[in-house]
Amino acid sequence: MKPLTRIFTAMLITIAVMTSCQKDKLKTTGVSVNNTSLTGRWRVTGQMISSGGPMYWVPATNNNEFLQLMENGAMTWTSTPDYTMYMLKDSTTLTMTNAANTKYENYIYKIKGDTLSLGAAGPVICIEGCSIQFVKVK
Repeated sequence: MKPLTRIFTAMLITIAVMTSCQKDKLKTTGVSVNNTSLTGRWRVTGQMISSGGPMYWVPATNNNEFLQLMENGAMTWTSTPDYTMYMLKDSTTLTMTNAANTKYENYIYKIKGDTLSLGAAGPVICIEGCSIQFVKVK
């Protein structure tokens, strides 16, 4: 009975290691939602904001503002230059960090067609709700 227990334990450990390695790989590669990859260049088109009432659309006034997400986890965001790296925390959360990994922000992300929406999810959040909208640059 002991050899069977050892084989079963070895199989469980092997499966656990393989599963954890696959999760790490997902965090560093591009994600596609509706055939649109998260990696690439995104131009800011506006924001959904609220000043205590319902959220409303405010179009971007600067068409030069963009977010660039590379497959290796590097990033550039013209409005938030402190953040230089990103990773996928889970299937809906993107975590951005500074180069020293001492500052971070979580964003709930959603891709619909060629539009990306990012909503602050902590540690800084919008009490009334807010999100930044981007369009994929081709």
